[in-house]
Amino acid sequence: MEHKDFLSNFNQITSREFPLASGASTNIDNDLFASWWSDQYTIFYTDKLNQLDHATIKLEFLGKYPNSTCLVTGSGNDGFGNYIIEDGKYDESTKIFNFTKSFKDSNIMKQKYEGQYSHSMFFGKWGTTSDPDRGKFIIKRVSDKIELLTGKWSGYYFYYDTHIGRNQMFFELTAYKNPDGNGNIFTGYGNDKSGDFTISGTVFENGVASIKKIQGKNSWNYNGHKKKSQMWGTWGKVESGGIFLAWKE
Repeated sequence: MEHKDFLSNFNQITSREFPLASGASTNIDNDLFASWWSDQYTIFYTDKLNQLDHATIKLEFLGKYPNSTCLVTGSGNDGFGNYIIEDGKYDESTKIFNFTKSFKDSNIMKQKYEGQYSHSMFFGKWGTTSDPDRGKFIIKRVSDKIELLTGKWSGYYFYYDTHIGRNQMFFELTAYKNPDGNGNIFTGYGNDKSGDFTISGTVFENGVASIKKIQGKNSWNYNGHKKKSQMWGTWGKVESGGIFLAWKE
């Protein structure tokens, strides 16, 4: 699922279920943007001899600014060594993406990556100041390949009545085939800033997700959708609820 498709679904849900909460949309949209893109990615790159190498890179997108550009940071390790991401930017309007790898070993020359986003991946060319077209690269989100419910998840929930921002949560699920044949049921446990919780629910064949979260004497209903390795939707009511989204790790 693309970011624009997620936002379209998100806007349809929130306008229908939270029509009085539109005032908080700007801050929430920026947090959603950062939450959606920040993840572990696999990076493939080639040099002029067409030698293919790949490694995992963690990218952190730091929110969207008025001109549709956000800053990108991160870190990773490849055949050259350990590095951090500097001068990273992504423009959601033009889909242009660029950053610089700065290596822990100062003897390794910095590498500049320039490209764009399309078809669920970033791609373009990379090189150094002295050799700007050394090879090509492709960066793809690792979690896009994961389809099953069972396993570790992380995500965020948001309040509509405040500007607190995103609240992180972690949970682990064990899924089973629904006895009535319609989708899968699951149980699990997790934690957030309020403490530990248990979680249970159903993901139906049409992708609709119905979830119950119990934390101490309190419980909340989460209703939304699941597609591939993402879940998103709403929780609670306008007076004491908001929206949520989560990805499988």
